[in-house]
Amino acid sequence: MEYRLLVVDEEPAVRSRYAETLIAVPPAPDVAYTIVTVGSVAAAQLQATRQRFDLMIASLNLSGGGVELSYRLKDLYPGLRLLLLRDQNTNAAQLKLAAKLGARVIERSVEGEHLRTVVADLLGLAPAARSTSLQPPPSMKQALQPPPPPPPVRKVQAPPPAQPPMRSLPAAPSPAKPPSTPNYGAERNVSRPITIAPPQVILSPSQIEALRNDLAELGRQKGVRFAILADLNGQSIIHWDGMGNVDIHAVAALAAGDLVATLEIGQMMGSQRGCNLIVQEHEGQSVLVSRVGVEMLLLLATDQEVSLGWSRLAVRRTADHIAGVIGVLAA
Repeated sequence: MEYRLLVVDEEPAVRSRYAETLIAVPPAPDVAYTIVTVGSVAAAQLQATRQRFDLMIASLNLSGGGVELSYRLKDLYPGLRLLLLRDQNTNAAQLKLAAKLGARVIERSVEGEHLRTVVADLLGLAPAARSTSLQPPPSMKQALQPPPPPPPVRKVQAPPPAQPPMRSLPAAPSPAKPPSTPNYGAERNVSRPITIAPPQVILSPSQIEALRNDLAELGRQKGVRFAILADLNGQSIIHWDGMGNVDIHAVAALAAGDLVATLEIGQMMGSQRGCNLIVQEHEGQSVLVSRVGVEMLLLLATDQEVSLGWSRLAVRRTADHIAGVIGVLAA
């Protein structure tokens, strides 16, 4: 049986640790976790609109509000289980709201075995452990009584009834391993892939460095304000920020939602080919969102003085070079 888990934390190392911990030891041979890790409230909301989750693990102190996110997702999916993580900055009001939601609250620095136990309990996968813990201990009298002596051996005894021949039992099947879908990107830990929902992409450190150089080169052009490479799950991979105050994770999630929504509209209108470019003209700046391969996007923001023709060409060239760096992963 497969369970879908959403892990929300702003620190890539923390959410990767949670995912790896849960995947390393499944609660039962026939149980597999599919885990989506995101770094912001906006990315979590985007994922929740695209797929149903059985459980969400989120920090109470997320920017944008871990409790507020829990309320929104609980309204969307009333059966969603919630595991909220507290730290030294968590206050009593947050804990009170979490209790109203029926959420389980544990320390953010939870150890691996305890995290696995709590998640399995929330999903109803640990009945044996609960029934064993509720069994009453033997009474003191029973505990002090010596074991009964063995029955005396008699020389003359009726032969026992014939036993049916013993059959060798087939070997138990080895536990099925959950499918592995690695996590990736410069915004996340690329040294050890972890299992998440699609896309299935592994980027090496050399590829990450090449992508970083591509966006840095784009950022050196006159009038370029911001550029980001993200996946269609709304997770940032590489970014270049010339503005210095951009919410990276929120922009990645919103750009992915915009592109996915545009693709869906095109399909509903009978389009045979997906949309490859979205152009937004705002006061003082222009924003272009280009599809890169199948599962990625590139967003470029420029000053209003920069011509759209140049921006379209720059985005197209950069997207083509990125596709060359990651090869078949963009096909």
